Amino acid sequence: MSGVSTRMNTPDNRPNSQEPPDGSEGHEGCSCPAPQPNSGIDPWAQTAPPPDHRTRTPTVAPPGAAPTQPSPRVPPPPANGPARRPGLPSEPPPSSALAAGDVAPPNPGQRSLPDLLGKVEPITRRRFVQGLLITGVAGAGIVLASSPTARDEASGDPEPDATGPRQQSGLAGKGLEAAPADQRILVVLELEGGNDGLSTVVPRNIGSYYDLRPGLAIPEEELLEFDTDLGLNPNLVQLSKQRLTLVEGVGPVNGNLSHFEMVRRWEEGDASGTGSIRSGFLARLVDALADGSPMTGLSVSGHTPRFTAAQGSVLSLESANQLDSLTNNDWIYPSFRNGLRTFGGAPLNTEVADSFSQLFAIGDNLDIDLAELNEEDPMIKEGGDLGRQLQTAANLIKADTGVKVVHVQLTGFDTHQDHKYRHGELMKQLDAAVAGFINEMELAGLADRVLVATTSEFGRRVKENNNGLDHGSASTMLLSGPIKTGRLGEPSPLDSLDDDGNLKTTVSFDRYLATLAQTWFGIEAAAVLPNSPEPFELF
Repeated sequence: MSGVSTRMNTPDNRPNSQEPPDGSEGHEGCSCPAPQPNSGIDPWAQTAPPPDHRTRTPTVAPPGAAPTQPSPRVPPPPANGPARRPGLPSEPPPSSALAAGDVAPPNPGQRSLPDLLGKVEPITRRRFVQGLLITGVAGAGIVLASSPTARDEASGDPEPDATGPRQQSGLAGKGLEAAPADQRILVVLELEGGNDGLSTVVPRNIGSYYDLRPGLAIPEEELLEFDTDLGLNPNLVQLSKQRLTLVEGVGPVNGNLSHFEMVRRWEEGDASGTGSIRSGFLARLVDALADGSPMTGLSVSGHTPRFTAAQGSVLSLESANQLDSLTNNDWIYPSFRNGLRTFGGAPLNTEVADSFSQLFAIGDNLDIDLAELNEEDPMIKEGGDLGRQLQTAANLIKADTGVKVVHVQLTGFDTHQDHKYRHGELMKQLDAAVAGFINEMELAGLADRVLVATTSEFGRRVKENNNGLDHGSASTMLLSGPIKTGRLGEPSPLDSLDDDGNLKTTVSFDRYLATLAQTWFGIEAAAVLPNSPEPFELF
């Protein structure tokens, strides 16, 4: 099971987007020559992975409108905080799959970050089975998940009681404390396209904001209360009542206006753009957190190119429907599962069969249909596809699969046109989906374990361009979970913009990522990020 990452979709399910190959900014929805396709490139070769071509098509548009062309150092965590994990295992676990309930052998040593950056999997069963899945094994995968009962029996631990003391009521309550570091879960919510921080968290009583955005500024009387200096977007009604921490001024060391380049930097944790990292930050987190659980990483937004871990197991899904083969008992499905379980012959085939057997243990032992989503739940009815992703993630978390790192995505933030309407609608979706997910965690007694953290490749330009905003630099990130509320970082001054008219970075984004690794998970930042960035306190 170790070192296995499974996609339930094509190798790169994101359509090509159009963007200038030189990184210059396109306008009118980024309608620039598309890059050449990356045919024949081996994603596991010892070279940098191909660009992540992402759609810039907006998810919302004004009623009746024609479609648009897409276009300073802080103290370390407190002494009573989570124990820091010094590094990563020195040797990957054996390549053979773990049987259901087995635990990976202990990791005797450490591995430095340079050993991990650029680590490449040889062509093994991972790639073989991924190809098999692409041809039609919907819902199947290398990673597996046993039921809570099965895992508890294997470990000798009592079955968790959802009605016990871990049950929480109201994340906004002041009494909620975070669970121990080894029980925590991180949900990374990518706001794809470049989210405008100044429309998400709005400065109060600053005249230059209204001068620079005469048509797009949000009137102060419409803002939701946060503090005397900042107000929240009026559509973040439910999140404004949750525990919310703002991290201001987050951006790259050296800015770049290319979606492709900035997505690559964020995914690799390369804030300066000068590194030669060959793996993703989330993948390195998964490797550091891998403990023999059936599933350590989960992408519910389709394949994320740099979320392929070397040691931990990662499952990638395009939709919850791909989980149907785990629980569906129509006439063909049991035979289908049994056939894969007995897929044998060569050693590689035995590996595949063992892995599928473990995976199908999910459906054998669960009393819920993981593919069944409640479309009438406001989480989906108002939260759209993000709500579906988060409901699927919630189901897999509640199924006790062992997942610790989740990636979800809300698209459409490349708002060159119709920014005010489109961004407002996206904020509605964000609010409904994340609030619904937090509520699911509360009802399951898991609210003290889960942190939701937003990312976005860059912010938007401060000055409006007709009814839209061009590519920018620094932005504001949101954290919601069992952490202290308030503000971290330093706001980018509106009276001191960079040469392009963008907000200057005051917090290098690798410091933000270091906070997720070290302060939240207890993993030394230097073990998963270059340059040993200093994290913020969260507790």
